[in-house]
Amino acid sequence: MSRLDKASRRMREDLLECLACPADAGHPLALHAETRAAGAVQEGDLRCPRCDSRFAIEAGIARFLDHDRLPEVKKKEMAVRDQSYRHDYKVWRERLSEFDAVRIAGGDCSGLRVLDAGCGLGR
Repeated sequence: MSRLDKASRRMREDLLECLACPADAGHPLALHAETRAAGAVQEGDLRCPRCDSRFAIEAGIARFLDHDRLPEVKKKEMAVRDQSYRHDYKVWRERLSEFDAVRIAGGDCSGLRVLDAGCGLGR
């Protein structure tokens, strides 16, 4: 993995204001970082101020999905998908039609901050 890939897989602290607890919409979430670098978090967790739910930050990605409650078939699908992820630009060419569809559905977002939650591997 290149230095750029590693840097892009850190959760940016300045985006915390965009996040709320999926259970009760508690906001803002409290950040407890174990590993930080250049204004970004690599490992740690987020905690809800209302219900005290905790969400792990692993490899720079906040995990709001309770992996332990997923069906085994979904866990296997996610593992296969994660292993097959390619760190190259062919992925971008393959997904251009998806990007166009998202742009059309979202409309003009000029000047707005947009959060793509549930984006799988972050492609």
